[in-house]
Amino acid sequence: MSQYWTAIAQLMLLPLCSALFTLYTLPKFLPLLLQKNLGGFDLNKPREHQTEKTPEAAGIVLLISFCIFSAPLNSHLRVSLISAGLLGFVDNVLDLKWRWKIIIPLFQLIELGMYHIGLGCIELELPFMNLKLSYLSPFLVIIYSIISQNLVNIYAGINGLEIGQSIVAQVFLFTYVTIRDGFSSILSLNLDFAILTALFVSGSFVLYQYNKYPAKAFVGDVYTYFAGSCYVASAVSGRAVVLSIFLYFMQIINCGASLPQLLKIVPCPRHRLLELRKDGKLYGQKCNWNNINQFSLKVFRRGLFEYQLFNYLMIIQIFVSLIVVFVALYV
Repeated sequence: MSQYWTAIAQLMLLPLCSALFTLYTLPKFLPLLLQKNLGGFDLNKPREHQTEKTPEAAGIVLLISFCIFSAPLNSHLRVSLISAGLLGFVDNVLDLKWRWKIIIPLFQLIELGMYHIGLGCIELELPFMNLKLSYLSPFLVIIYSIISQNLVNIYAGINGLEIGQSIVAQVFLFTYVTIRDGFSSILSLNLDFAILTALFVSGSFVLYQYNKYPAKAFVGDVYTYFAGSCYVASAVSGRAVVLSIFLYFMQIINCGASLPQLLKIVPCPRHRLLELRKDGKLYGQKCNWNNINQFSLKVFRRGLFEYQLFNYLMIIQIFVSLIVVFVALYV
C-alpha cells in the first residue's frame, strides 16, 4: 500500500513541479533566446503589425524541466528523450540538413531500443493476428521514433499546432492504456508510462499558453523532436505501439500529402505558407495542396482566421481519436 501512495505522490507532484518550473522560467528565457538571435517574425500575420521578432526554440525550457523532474524514469528512457530534444535545439541553431536529421537519431535513440528490449517484443494487436517481432523490435522502435519526430515537425505552420496535436495524441494514448489495463495496474506495473505522459502534458500545456494564437513564442525543433520521441516512448512503455500509429493519422496524412515536396519532385519552399489576405484570414494557395492546412482551407472554400483553422484541425483529430480508441477497446 505504501508503494501505491508513493506512486500517486510522484504522479501528482512531479508534473505539478514541472508545470510550475516551466511557468516561472519561460518568461525569463524568452529574452535570452532573442539575444542569441533565436527568433523570427510570424509569417501568417502582417509584418507591419510586428514590432519585434518572436522568440524561437522556447521548447528548450520544457526540455530543461524534463531533465530536472524525470529522475524516477528508467535511465534509458531519459537519455534517449533528452538527447532527442538536444538534437532539436542543435537543429534550431545550426539548421541541420535532412540527412543528419535521419542519421544522428539512428545512434541517439539506441537507448530507447535498449529500453524496449527489456519489455519483450512488439505485439501487433490486429484482428485475427498477433505477430511477435522480438528480433526486429528495437530497430523498429528507433525507426518509428525518427519518423515520429519528423511527422510532428512538418505538421505545423499555425500557432499552437505542434503542441495541440502532441497533447491530443498523448492524452488519447494514455486514456486507451488506462482503460485497457486499469489505473491501479499502471501505478504498480507501469509507472514510467504514467509519469512520462503526465510530465509531457503538464509542461506542454504551460508552453501552449505562449504558443497559442497570437503566439508569444515559437516552440522550435527542440519541442517537435522531443514530442515525437516522447510519444513513441509512451507507446512502447504502454505496449500500445500499433494504436499509437492510428492516433497519428493526421500527421501521417499530412506527410503523405507533403511527400512530393519532401522528395523534391516538386519545389519545396523553406516555409510552406498559407495565403494571408487583407481581411486577416488565411486561404489555401491556388495550386498548392501540400499539407493538411492547405487542404482544409480548400475544403471550406473560404478563408479562416488562424485560430479557427487550429480549432477545426483539433476537432477533427479529437473526433477521429475517439473513434480509434473506442474501436480498439470495444470492437
